[in-house]
Formats: sequence, C-alpha cells, structure tokens
Amino acid sequence: MPPQSAIDSILWLYRGSRTKMGSLPAMRLATEIAAQFRHIPPDAAAATIADHIRKFWEPRLRAQLLEQVARAGAGCDPHVAAAADILANSAS
Repeated sequence: MPPQSAIDSILWLYRGSRTKMGSLPAMRLATEIAAQFRHIPPDAAAATIADHIRKFWEPRLRAQLLEQVARAGAGCDPHVAAAADILANSAS
C-alpha cells in the first residue's frame, strides 16, 4: 500500500533504505564508501574509510555504524569492519 501521509512517506523511505542484511543507512553508506577503495590494499582502504568517516560523519552516525557492524558480524563488508575497528580503537 502506498504512503498516505508525509510521515508514512518518511517511514516508507526509511524502511526501503535497509539492505538485505537489515542494516540502517550508516552501514549502507559505509559500504558505498568502501566500494570506492577496493583497488587499494585492504589496510590502506580501511584507514582511508575510517578517516573519511571521522572527518565527515557526526558522532551519532559513527556510533550507529559501530553498533551495526558489531551486530552484522561476518555479514559485514570486510573493509567496513576494519574501518569500524580503527574508529572504535581510536575513540578509546
């Protein structure tokens, strides 16, 4: 059934932004960023992704990403998982 109100439209778009893993936009965005760095060595890619996230994402979105990566486990993109590990270790 199509959305009937503005709130329904927002919820519809939000639910539609989930991937097959059930991830929220933070995971999807991080995975899209990671796709841009597949051509460089994994360690360098992870550091570059983490640096981008640290510079341009607000703290709440970074926290959401770390939570989503932890929940995804082996289903997470390896570059995203490595970048999240860098972010988590640099925050503590």
